[in-house]
Amino acid sequence: MAKKKAPEAPISNERIQAELKTLVDLGKKKGFLTHDDILEQFPEASVILKQDARVVVRRRTFPMGLPYVVYYAHLRAEPIAVVYLTHLFHERQRRPEIDLGAWPW
Repeated sequence: MAKKKAPEAPISNERIQAELKTLVDLGKKKGFLTHDDILEQFPEASVILKQDARVVVRRRTFPMGLPYVVYYAHLRAEPIAVVYLTHLFHERQRRPEIDLGAWPW
């Protein structure tokens, strides 16, 4: 009869975070994009909420099931040089109407 293995100790959150950071760092060294890089590298990739002749406001949900939504804005100039974080909401939170006339907020 085969011996049963003793139950393994649960992996600590610190160890998981350290291993994830190691994987992200390795991916960056190899030239892969992470979720953190997408906004920086491709700010135009998110959904447009509002826009006018001067500014574009976009919405992006957080990756990996995190229950947050970020609103950010940038000037319409090409290429996009600066991105402004304007709002951070829980996915179930009521969100105010964006008034582009009040830019910058």
